Amino acid sequence: MTTQTGVGIDLGFQQACLAVMTDTNKTHVILGRDGQPKTPVYISYSFSSPNKFTTLVGTEATMLKGQKGIYGPKRILGRHFSDPEVQTFIGEERLTRFWQIFYGNPFYIHRPDNQILFRTLLQTGSIQYSLKNLKHMSDFAKLYYQQKMDPFVSSLKYVSEETFDEAHRNALHEAMKELCKLYPATPALLDSAQSVLTSLFDKYSLMNNRKKNSQGRIAIGIDLGTSYSCLAVITNNELEFIPDPSSAIFTPTCITIEEDDITFGHVAQKKAVVMPQSCVFDIKRMIGRHIQDPQIAQLRKFWPFRIGTSEGSVDICVQVLEKNYRPEELITLFVKHLIENAETFLNHDVVHAVVAIPAYFTPRQVYLTKEAFHDAGINVLRFLNEPTAASLAYSDVVPKGSNRTCLIFDLGGGTLDLAILEIIGSNHVKIRAVDGDPFLGGADFDNSLMKHCIEEFEKKHNIQFQDLKNYTTTLRRLKITCETAKEELSYRKQATVSLDAIYKEMDLVVRVNQSTFESLIEEQLKKCMEIVDRIVESVEISEVVLVGGSSRIPRVRTLLKEKFGGKVITSEKFAPNEAVARGATLLAARIQNNDNSLCIEELEKRILV
Repeated sequence: MTTQTGVGIDLGFQQACLAVMTDTNKTHVILGRDGQPKTPVYISYSFSSPNKFTTLVGTEATMLKGQKGIYGPKRILGRHFSDPEVQTFIGEERLTRFWQIFYGNPFYIHRPDNQILFRTLLQTGSIQYSLKNLKHMSDFAKLYYQQKMDPFVSSLKYVSEETFDEAHRNALHEAMKELCKLYPATPALLDSAQSVLTSLFDKYSLMNNRKKNSQGRIAIGIDLGTSYSCLAVITNNELEFIPDPSSAIFTPTCITIEEDDITFGHVAQKKAVVMPQSCVFDIKRMIGRHIQDPQIAQLRKFWPFRIGTSEGSVDICVQVLEKNYRPEELITLFVKHLIENAETFLNHDVVHAVVAIPAYFTPRQVYLTKEAFHDAGINVLRFLNEPTAASLAYSDVVPKGSNRTCLIFDLGGGTLDLAILEIIGSNHVKIRAVDGDPFLGGADFDNSLMKHCIEEFEKKHNIQFQDLKNYTTTLRRLKITCETAKEELSYRKQATVSLDAIYKEMDLVVRVNQSTFESLIEEQLKKCMEIVDRIVESVEISEVVLVGGSSRIPRVRTLLKEKFGGKVITSEKFAPNEAVARGATLLAARIQNNDNSLCIEELEKRILV
């Protein structure tokens, strides 16, 4: 008869311990090879040839710590790279950053500490995506090249052709040298990487030449919003918003793609009623995200356009007229449209901009956004967190010299961004904490109202809304109508959502009062306040600044006033949805004028969902 032994395992984050229960009912801790009861959860690799490696575990492995080891595997098991908790302990090594920027999530190896380890992991198949793929190897060279070229590309002034060419040659040489260290060079690999870097240089050269033609021109501020975008400029010490062709200062962030034409903003929005599958919106919510993202799965229920993936990737692409568009490609097209409008309005080239982005953006999302602006010919002087931009706008219109601890509550079309900022004197902003939700904003309130209207129609007519013959067209019409009704309910007691003859001459007519609307979005507002509670814990707030169009909703203001009382303020100098663009523009003007008096201290702690 075989004697069975029970084994207990404590696999901790830093140390592991094993014990057994013998047939005499005694417990024995199993000692490690070093004679200790606990073994460090650490693994090191070494190799004597490209395809032969040795593994060291525990105490022996820690002797090589910092050279070619990985640790903390339990912390990353089943997690995604964008997970906030992962972001708090991940290293900033170049290869780690490369993996983070280009492949985002999912990932299975934490902290590849150097090129030797990374190369070993590649060749032993320990990483899900193999960098042996020529595109992936070229991506590594691209990132290294960009880091070397950045001082020349981001310069406010034109760089002479001779200097720019020399910088390119040096960066190209260094990038190819680093690439060969990472993986044995082959003609195919070198040709692929060099082709990518040469194309990148051509793009940078065009942008540099545009600087030559716009010497001394002003920089602009851009709020690239989820629902609406806004541009502004400062001339003669006056801030001025740049209107779109319809004379509106807020341009809908949407694109309609046809066989022979691409339209933007208000025109695209109007066309969406008759060709909803060709009108793409929520672009900012898609960038840098993967098709399996659970939030994307929820949002696509309200998208009349199709999404999928490009070949060999899990990144989202939008499918219009049998063609795939990556979100960053769509952002490039949209930014080009915005810049063309700005250049027409200002009557000169626009090359430089400060761009406001959500506080929650991951390094990958920031990188892809910067690439999109570069492809549009825009040199991003700086990315500025949206709450920080709002605080700059606010601090510009309040009495100077006073110290305040402010909560910026930015509830926009697609996101909730919160920040605690310490405003010290006239030129010092210290970011103490940020928080938020990338999928909580006005568009989500629209979706809740849409869902209610659909349920009311189905109940009244005993028909499934999805069975309508023109379902996608009707869905888009309903979204636009619900957005209008939501805005009306910010200043009226009642609004009507009405669509004529959507099924056999049956109309959709749903009357909604403020109370009903508030009940529909109550859970979402509760989530807003939970995030507020989380960020302000043990912090004494002087003022709460309301930013973003959705902060106009009466129930939002009521909840904040119930918590903060008279500390909740709105600026009489500008509307809440102007604040982010104003702040970005103020910073752009300072950079343009070489004004270094403003100090923006980066985050002390980062709290994200």
